[in-house]
Amino acid sequence: MSVLASIALLIGSSVSFPPTQPAERVKWAITRVTRAVRGDTQFVELGARIDPGWHVYSLTQDPDGPFPLRVTVPAPTGAASGWTIAGAVKGPAPERQPTSPFGIPVEWYSGAPQFSVPVVATPGKGANTTAVVRVRYQACSDTLCLPPKTIELSTRLAAR
Repeated sequence: MSVLASIALLIGSSVSFPPTQPAERVKWAITRVTRAVRGDTQFVELGARIDPGWHVYSLTQDPDGPFPLRVTVPAPTGAASGWTIAGAVKGPAPERQPTSPFGIPVEWYSGAPQFSVPVVATPGKGANTTAVVRVRYQACSDTLCLPPKTIELSTRLAAR
């Protein structure tokens, strides 16, 4: 092999390309905000659209297994803007599998699950401000799990 060909081979083999980003398998959105009949609690309705063949693990998934879904109102924007989480996030009943490679039962959501996030205004601080909802989840198929991901969604809320 000529010296020129050897140099070209050496340069060509040292060039690397960044890995491609995995496709977005779950899309999240705030679908609506409702106010409770009494009190200052409002409900941020959160929806997911999960690609066919994919799922996210449930809110109630045992943390000793796969990565469970977590929905929070983060302190820096939640408390600072006057909005805090006001109770348990509610979601649909998850699908369940009694045995798994994790050695424990697993539960997940697929399709288009909806969640209700109760938030409350801190007196005098939350009027007409933006509340941020943080979602941490892991999307998996039957053969592959993507790394856990955190997203933030925001919406304007008005306190009474």
